[in-house]
Amino acid sequence: MSREAELEMVSFTAWHGKKVLDKLGDIAQLIFLDEDQSHLRQWQSTIIKYLNVMKFVFRHEDFSEDDVEKFQDLIDQWFYQYVNLVGLPGITNYMHLLGAGHLYFYIKKWGNLYCYQQQGWEMKNSVIASFIMRRTRKGGSGGKYGPSHTSRIEPLLKWFRRSTAWATGDAKSLLSEVT
Repeated sequence: MSREAELEMVSFTAWHGKKVLDKLGDIAQLIFLDEDQSHLRQWQSTIIKYLNVMKFVFRHEDFSEDDVEKFQDLIDQWFYQYVNLVGLPGITNYMHLLGAGHLYFYIKKWGNLYCYQQQGWEMKNSVIASFIMRRTRKGGSGGKYGPSHTSRIEPLLKWFRRSTAWATGDAKSLLSEVT
């Protein structure tokens, strides 16, 4: 495949990613419009299995032992089909996590992993980085009264403390103590 024919990586937020996942079957139909229909059906079958895997992964409730076993069986079916379609070069780190049974092991050991997800902290990191890059001199130096007066770290930390207190519910309990 030539360099011009390769696609660049696309990154989505979680909710955009879920929207794209919901439309993967339609996307496959557009991609394989002029190709062999059996190849399209293989891809659509693989996509359906992958979507079922993702639905399981995104569940918030705990899993029974039977659920976990069915989950790994579904992954094994999907992974076998996927590798047959794309070969080993198509295996990403996340797909390896599924296909090698690592996620199965983690779910067996710790139960539902949803409570361990870090999306909230990742969002905070993004907001903080944006704040620093847009509203500071990346640490500040000089200025009328020296470096300490141009630094934005103190207001940033106060904002972070306030937003965390509201996100965790601590701010509400602190306000009820005051009144």
